[in-house]
Amino acid sequence: MKVDADQARIDVEVEAMALASVPAPQVLWRKPPVLAIAAVPGDGAGPPNC
Repeated sequence: MKVDADQARIDVEVEAMALASVPAPQVLWRKPPVLAIAAVPGDGAGPPNC
């Protein structure tokens, strides 16, 4: 879940995820100021033990 008081930022983020050419999380639901997204399968991109 992501909480952001600025609805415009959430709208931009949802649009960017829809246009991404890489795996992006599915939007489960939106109820301002909360955006709930699903987990993306796979390993994290960062170094282990972060």
